[in-house]
Amino acid sequence: MASPTHTNIGDHMISLGTKKWCQDFLPGYKYKEFDDDIYKDWSFFDLVRLCVKKEDFVLLRGGGSIGDRYLGYELFIRHALKVLDKNKVFMFPQSIFFSSGELGQTQRALTAAAYDRHPDFTLCLRDQASYNLALQMFKKTKLHLCPDMALYLKDSYRPKKENERRGSFLCLRQDGEKHHKNLAKILPQKLTSLSYQISLGDTAADSRVSQAQRPAVVEDFLLNLSKKEAIVTDRYHGLIAAALTLTPVVVLQSEGHKIPSGLKWFEGGNFIFFADSPDRVPALLKKALACEERIPPDFSPHFVRLREVFFDG
Repeated sequence: MASPTHTNIGDHMISLGTKKWCQDFLPGYKYKEFDDDIYKDWSFFDLVRLCVKKEDFVLLRGGGSIGDRYLGYELFIRHALKVLDKNKVFMFPQSIFFSSGELGQTQRALTAAAYDRHPDFTLCLRDQASYNLALQMFKKTKLHLCPDMALYLKDSYRPKKENERRGSFLCLRQDGEKHHKNLAKILPQKLTSLSYQISLGDTAADSRVSQAQRPAVVEDFLLNLSKKEAIVTDRYHGLIAAALTLTPVVVLQSEGHKIPSGLKWFEGGNFIFFADSPDRVPALLKKALACEERIPPDFSPHFVRLREVFFDG
């Protein structure tokens, strides 16, 4: 439910990974997506009540939506859990963020109550910090730690010819989750002055992306990245795209905990480097460009285990 149609390609990577996982691990079930227009018009649930049977599973998308940063979607989740209280509901790996002020803490308490009220709800978390926070928040909700579903696309977008790689791609946030001010202006100037060949962009599509358009948009994005010698990013799905395409990457902090906490999944990846400040990027980019043999982390055991969690809770 609430499959994305917005421009963030990272969320579309999650949706493709989720669909692929369901097809691989739930072959006896029909997979049906409803796009994110449904959380803008809750009258949709009048139809859902008529169509959904008790034995049907309700799936909620993964990502970084839980919290008061994207409150519209959070309110939708609470309503879905209230209306679909006879069904098993499973939310794919999420990050959690509630601001420290009065609004954030009020919404945190409301979320905890709404999630715990459902009799059969499993919430997956995609980073340790979010999992630890969930342990504090929830008393009845079933919890599980698992990598981001976009990582289930592994092996689908590997470059065929390494010698076609040229230049470095700066995949930098332009929204409210950016941590370093003016990074998209200062960093290109710095790297260009050091004679690095760079291009600048983000994980944003040019326009809204429908379910039908999604596979081609994601494939085009990842195949373009697979032609780069290295990536510099403060996007979590910039990091994931680098892992999927075996592209050396320098990762910077974004707002919140999802990158420093989420990086723990990538331990053992010898082509992934964390820059604790923008000043460290040039030196780490030099190391990244020198990577020849790249050893990717193995995420497959986590996704196999996810099927057991799905059925057993």
